[in-house]
Amino acid sequence: MTQFQRASWLAVLIVTLVAFGLVVPRLPAWGDETVALVADTEVAMATASVVIPAGWDLDIAASSQRRPVASRGAVEVSTTDAVWLGDTAALLANVSRLLFDGEAVIPDVASQADAPAGDASSRDVWQLTPAAAASPHAPVRVDVIREGQGVVLVTARGPASDVTAASDAIDAISDSVQLDLSTLDLEVRG
Repeated sequence: MTQFQRASWLAVLIVTLVAFGLVVPRLPAWGDETVALVADTEVAMATASVVIPAGWDLDIAASSQRRPVASRGAVEVSTTDAVWLGDTAALLANVSRLLFDGEAVIPDVASQADAPAGDASSRDVWQLTPAAAASPHAPVRVDVIREGQGVVLVTARGPASDVTAASDAIDAISDSVQLDLSTLDLEVRG
């Protein structure tokens, strides 16, 4: 191998290392983080789907992780799906503890019986709001949607006045949630 060939291979190696060490790791930062929706867009989650209305910005990274996050102005709406095998009162208490540090106004669920295990025919929507002692970083509202054992949380954050102004759009997002637990093999024993 001649000295020229060695120098050529060294140059190729340096260019490759620069490309993979400096350029490639920065590629995601050069792209868009959100996409502005020009039409209503259905986004899939693990056990549900939700329709984000036109005019909202959809976070690409969050959607690729099946946790859609949409924003419009200062309002951010995130959706998360899960499976809950316990009763509704315990579910709401758990959501309160996790998202509001236990400082949420929880609706009274004692008057309504839970659906039997495996019954996905009833759909209940409960709205949690922060209590007076809640953290300033707490969500403004959380819609807890439950069908049988399937649960979706629609969480709205931002200035309270902006969230209130966007409440019709947030309601539309909550109303669009479609749960589908048919791909899960759930069996309640006990």
